[in-house]
Order: sequence, then structure tokens, then C-alpha cells
Amino acid sequence: SKLDPSTPEGTVQAYILALADDDDEAAVALLDPQLGCKPPLSKPYQLNAVALTLVKSTTNGDEALVVFDLTEYGNTPFDSWSHRESFELLRAGSAWQVTGSPWPIYGCE
Repeated sequence: SKLDPSTPEGTVQAYILALADDDDEAAVALLDPQLGCKPPLSKPYQLNAVALTLVKSTTNGDEALVVFDLTEYGNTPFDSWSHRESFELLRAGSAWQVTGSPWPIYGCE
């Protein structure tokens, strides 16, 4: 289900779904400009289908931390793996931006 894109958790969901859609421009638009990321993004592998489960989201002023359990699916129903990822965000006006060293790109410089 779609989370509210104006929330930290919705921002992270939109970022991950953009990567899964191979829409690097949409993903970059959700990243902190100070990370210096530009399309095309350097990813360790291509995300395919991905399921997200929100573990927790905490907001402290203009900073937020969002934790998701991600299940990625490969080419067969039996080819799946799960991992937990944390995302740091900063408030940017009425929106949020993913910052830090976000999975799965970690950095762009």
C-alpha cells in the first residue's frame, strides 16, 4: 500500500520503488542534493520486485530515521531474500529527502 509521500516513510518507499522501476531521475529527486547524486545511479545490482514492511519511523525536528524490512524477489518465486535497512532523512520545506549513505547506492561521489 502506498504511504503518504509527504512523510519520511512515504519518501523512503517512493525512493525504493523508483529504484525498482529503474527510474533513477525520480530516485535522485528524493535524495539530499548534498549527496551529489545524478542519474544514472551506480547500483550494485538491479532491483526487481520488492516488498516493504515498515519497522519503525522516528522523527526528531527536521531529522527522521525510517527502518524497513525489504524482501526482494528474483526471477523465481523461490528466489527471495530479506534484509533490514535504515534510512536517514532531512526535512526540506514541506518534503523529506533521503540523506546519509542510503541503501543500495550508499554514496555518489
